[in-house]
Amino acid sequence: MSLVPYSYQRAFASKQTSDSCVVQIAGHTLNLKQVQEACESEESLDAGDSEEVRFGDQARESPLRNVGLRVWQSAFILTEYLARCPPFGQWADTKVLDLGAGTGITGIFLALEGARVVLTDLEHITPLTRRNVDLNCKALVQDRARVVEYCWGDPIDDLGIRPDIITVADCLYEPENYEALASTVVGACEAHTRVYIARRGRQERSFLGMLESANFHLVEVPQDHLHEEFRTGDYFVVWGSKIGG
Repeated sequence: MSLVPYSYQRAFASKQTSDSCVVQIAGHTLNLKQVQEACESEESLDAGDSEEVRFGDQARESPLRNVGLRVWQSAFILTEYLARCPPFGQWADTKVLDLGAGTGITGIFLALEGARVVLTDLEHITPLTRRNVDLNCKALVQDRARVVEYCWGDPIDDLGIRPDIITVADCLYEPENYEALASTVVGACEAHTRVYIARRGRQERSFLGMLESANFHLVEVPQDHLHEEFRTGDYFVVWGSKIGG
């Protein structure tokens, strides 16, 4: 399995180094800090030292500890799509739960657009998420962007949000975590909630099947609705909601 990082030279990003990425989307300029070690693993996320990472109730060895410490293509694709196609016409006061927020690109952008966002990730990722929120959001906007440590599958009550929108970008890289992620999505969805999933076309269909089995109706965004540079069939955006609430 391999995740190939976005080139940063096209579409949205105006400047990139090993520890930062400057992104311009819909009139906003985001200065996103990254971790150099994560940026150096461009060939394959299977490479690197194994480190113990907690997912749900278990600790295990994973070579993907740094996956949330850089910006990946699906996050660009989803953010750009949501910038053009806000599901309720505008983002002001929309409540958003950002799962696997990583560097925070999607959640930060939506907060700048007026949404109230809870950005979640594992405890070794959230310091970077918070740094990027502090760097990009002035005090007023920071009140709309809250960073919370969270493991998929854990109880969702402590997140303190009944989301209108759930975003999941480039989180489907380890099938053994699909069940925990699906449990969180299903548990967090209200009758009106929409979930947006940006993914690569590897073997991630099984995760969508879990949501469909939980009575979700899912719709794939047509390729010609994505940014023109990503209409290659390699990346997909899917949105959905619970049937009948």
